[in-house]
Amino acid sequence: MLWAWGGALVLAASAQADCKLRIRWTEDPPFSLQRPDGSLGGLQVDLARAAFGRMGCQLVWIRLPWARALRDLEQGQLDVLMGTLRRPEREAFAWFSAPNRSSRNLLYVRQDALARWDRESLLTLRTTGFRLGAQVDVSYGAEFDQLAQDPEFRRHMVISPHRSALWRMLDLGRIDGLIADEWTATRELRQLALQERVAHTRAVISTQQVGDAFSKRTLSLELVRRYDQAVAQMQADGSLQALLDSYLSPQDRHPR
Repeated sequence: MLWAWGGALVLAASAQADCKLRIRWTEDPPFSLQRPDGSLGGLQVDLARAAFGRMGCQLVWIRLPWARALRDLEQGQLDVLMGTLRRPEREAFAWFSAPNRSSRNLLYVRQDALARWDRESLLTLRTTGFRLGAQVDVSYGAEFDQLAQDPEFRRHMVISPHRSALWRMLDLGRIDGLIADEWTATRELRQLALQERVAHTRAVISTQQVGDAFSKRTLSLELVRRYDQAVAQMQADGSLQALLDSYLSPQDRHPR
């Protein structure tokens, strides 16, 4: 046990002495993306560069799907996972920053089925046979978590590691709907030319404050506090809002 704790402390000290952090990205506009010239961009990428840059940290970007990134964070093979909701089971292996942005998840269905599925609550779909698409190991809020524990509802769920596959399944009628972040959905539907065939219902599945996760295996709480201070400085000098404004139109920047 003493050796294990000692090993963890050595890892933490090493990671912070060099301040070279392994951080996840994936193709998930507008949060992270690869530009035509090969460089990385996106809201989370730019936030990380700005905040960690103020701390003098070097970032090593690793492309990972969400479920793999969570596992690597737990095992100490990844240092930072941007845009992570705080959950009790995740607190066992991750430190969390103070919330610095928000996320609103909506239920999307085909436009021609909107009248049938336009509900104000996801829970009203429990006994309807609704086929819900969801991503692997993604939590969409309390209502989703409750339904996902219902064996009958879960029998109709379709789980995929990639949201792009779920959009195609929705368009083909293989699922009835899926939950997605409003910002992300707007961009992806436009890219897939589905903005006229897919619409969101009145149901707001969750509005949650989002922060960033740090591996307890490799980092200390002190580094997380320094990160919070850097983001607070960005909020104070207006650079955080400028970053948000560069990715979101005014009508999208509502309180969430």
